[in-house]
Amino acid sequence: MARLSELLAQYPVGSKWFATMQDGDIQIPVVVRDLRQTFGRLDVLIAPVGGTGETWVEATKLGPSMKKEGSADESLEVEIPSI
Repeated sequence: MARLSELLAQYPVGSKWFATMQDGDIQIPVVVRDLRQTFGRLDVLIAPVGGTGETWVEATKLGPSMKKEGSADESLEVEIPSI
C-alpha cells in the first residue's frame, strides 16, 4: 500500500479527475478540493466540474481516465446542455 505522502502527491488540490459512481456505470468530472486521512484510508473532497455541491469520497473512487503521462489533465472542458 502506498504511503500517505505518496497518496497526497497523487491527488493535489485543484486537480481534475473522473469520480466513478454506481458500480462504474456513471463517471462525473470533478475537481479535488481537500484531502483527509480517515481510518487508514485517504478521502478526497470533490466538487463537480459543472454543477454545484461537494462530497467526501474514498480516493479509490477517482479514476485515472483524465490523467495524461502521470499528471492531471487541466484542460478538461465540460459542455452543459441547456434544458
